[in-house]
Amino acid sequence: MGKAEIVVISLAVLAAFFFPKRLLQFKGRSPNTYPSTGEILRFDAAQVAKLLPQDAKIEILVNGYVWTEGPLWVSHEDAGFLAFSDPVMNIISAWEPRKGLRVLLDKSGCQHDGCLSFREPGSNGLALNAEGELTICKHGERCIAVLHKNGTQSVLVNNYNSKRLNTPNDLVYRSNGDLYFTDPPYGFKEIEDSPLKEQPHNGVYLLRKGEVDPILVIPDQSKPNGVALSLRESKLYVANSDPDAPYLYSYDLNADGTVQGGPKVLFNMSDYVARGWAGLPDGLKVDAYDNIWLTGPGGVYILTAEGTLIAALRMEFAVANVAWGYDWNDDEDHWDTYLYLTASSHLCRLRVLSNILPPYVPKLKAMEAAKMAEQNSQAHDSEL
Repeated sequence: MGKAEIVVISLAVLAAFFFPKRLLQFKGRSPNTYPSTGEILRFDAAQVAKLLPQDAKIEILVNGYVWTEGPLWVSHEDAGFLAFSDPVMNIISAWEPRKGLRVLLDKSGCQHDGCLSFREPGSNGLALNAEGELTICKHGERCIAVLHKNGTQSVLVNNYNSKRLNTPNDLVYRSNGDLYFTDPPYGFKEIEDSPLKEQPHNGVYLLRKGEVDPILVIPDQSKPNGVALSLRESKLYVANSDPDAPYLYSYDLNADGTVQGGPKVLFNMSDYVARGWAGLPDGLKVDAYDNIWLTGPGGVYILTAEGTLIAALRMEFAVANVAWGYDWNDDEDHWDTYLYLTASSHLCRLRVLSNILPPYVPKLKAMEAAKMAEQNSQAHDSEL
């Protein structure tokens, strides 16, 4: 074991050991009470007016992690929480409105003695299956697993062609329950040169619901990372975290979910990489207008489905991924809608307009009840 390896291992161990002491959680119960960071650049004012309130700010909720990843809103009862990973600290945390921060799952990506041979042994991307169970990309276990509601876990997939996966990174479900996931080697200490690497490629896979053998749908992308589907599930978007090819790729999909033809470079981030801005193309989400919210060098880029840049969230630290979610507004007595950002050592958020939430984001029961009450009130007023 060389000195560099000892340093990497020591950082991971120390980060996990000092977790309760090192986190700084900012307190806030209403808009604009959290510290803000960065700036919002609006290139198409008319388009952006449909997405963001004029006074929107990027807020910092928590600081002190090593590297935050995989944000996901999880609804329960009339509220919910924001789950997110730290692959280095090997935990999944939960930030809940009005309650704050807690550890949701310890040893989230690796529970065996070989964890120390990984640069990032923990979990990364998170998603919910149709049953509302947490689906986890596990670097150290080199698999994708489901956390069942009784607390047990089961492995969905851990190999392709009888060879172990690399370190599964991000994932997205189709509406029929099929699962796309990316499998780069970022969790390994030596990354591409790791002796643990068995796959000859960094693949993008399709795992059909109920099956155990994945289909390799994209074998030749250099460094696949974040993955998302267009609203109609006719296109697959894959971010490429390669400084020599920092692209967002778009792939047309057949009805059965397989890829049709080659990739289209939807957005090229080479200019931003050349400026030395922190980060590379990473996580992404789609909104109700089919716009793409893509993390990359210098922050988050908001693109139309055609790849036109309409706005950006300019930030000084790297942003890994984003997710839609909520928070309670005490001042106005209602739920606000947010884009949550896992950004370097931070958990951040940006208030957005509620109409941009795509259909797959679960609505809170309290929001549905309020909408119904408003509709009933309007009907009553019209009768009068």
